[in-house]
Amino acid sequence: MKKRMLARDLGGQSRKPQVLLDGLIIYGQELGDLGKQLERLLRRRGVRSSMDPAFVSRYH
Repeated sequence: MKKRMLARDLGGQSRKPQVLLDGLIIYGQELGDLGKQLERLLRRRGVRSSMDPAFVSRYH
């Protein structure tokens, strides 16, 4: 358990916020204003989407 937490701390943030942001981008029209607000909050906290051009070019 401790090794897993340490690996997460060393490896950066968890993937859960990134997956949530990706889903908000994909289903943004269905979610409306709430989806836009959640996306804005996640981006303010530094979460990057796997669909962002800078992220894709750096990691793929």
